[in-house]
Amino acid sequence: MNESPAIDVAGTIQSTRVVKVLKEDIQKRGNPTVLLSENGPEFVSTTPLAWAAKSGLTNILIELGKP
Repeated sequence: MNESPAIDVAGTIQSTRVVKVLKEDIQKRGNPTVLLSENGPEFVSTTPLAWAAKSGLTNILIELGKP
């Protein structure tokens, strides 16, 4: 089942904020088996990808042009 466990509303969001929100959610809910995200710059930058790898998460990016 896919779900969006956290919503963070902002005009723009930086990759460090993405990592902060993910860490907070993992503390509440535990580690996911897979981290599925879009290809926005805040998700594909070095910061969240390196953090996911360091945390033992499998990071899957949605294919371009796919919903």
